Amino acid sequence: MILFVGGHGRKTGKTSLVCGLIRALPEAGWTAVKVSRHGHHGRGGYGIFEQARIDATDSGRYLAAGAVRSYWVAAGGDAIGSLADELRRLLAGAGNAIVESTSLTAWIKPDLFLLVIDPATPEWKPSADVSLGLADAFVVVGRGPDALSRPLPGDRPRFCVQPPEFVSEELISFVSSRLAAQAARGNDATSESGNSSEALNPSRPP
Repeated sequence: MILFVGGHGRKTGKTSLVCGLIRALPEAGWTAVKVSRHGHHGRGGYGIFEQARIDATDSGRYLAAGAVRSYWVAAGGDAIGSLADELRRLLAGAGNAIVESTSLTAWIKPDLFLLVIDPATPEWKPSADVSLGLADAFVVVGRGPDALSRPLPGDRPRFCVQPPEFVSEELISFVSSRLAAQAARGNDATSESGNSSEALNPSRPP
């Protein structure tokens, strides 16, 4: 499963939520990805970089939380478009991936998209209005939906969380059920593929 975690602005708790889900669901064997819309000159500008050790960076925090692998993507301006194919290959081979990004939904469709909303954060990026339409569920931080400056769509789940954990039992159960459903679909596809192979090779011994 590919899970995206986005937000309506900076400092909404996206990284803490990603870490919380990694800790809560270690059986998923997460590959974690942080997408930043700026370059990192110390690492050679734009590109995809694997995080080798635990440190204070967001991608380092993912490893500390229990991610199997962690990557940092530097993609300022339109650079994310040129990295999209490489990212698709990385995510396709990852098993279960959790990606901290809002803008990446323009290039890659996740299996589940959580949008973090923090009423205490006044910034509301123009792209957040698009994200409201794309999100599968909303994670509301702190004071809850009643404190929001603008209404959220009422046709999708919303989960209230508190710092510093940024997860709740209800949210963990929701993500866990989506992981199980995605795994079941994968098993069904494998089974159908196997049956098709047998039909094409009837002389193959049992």
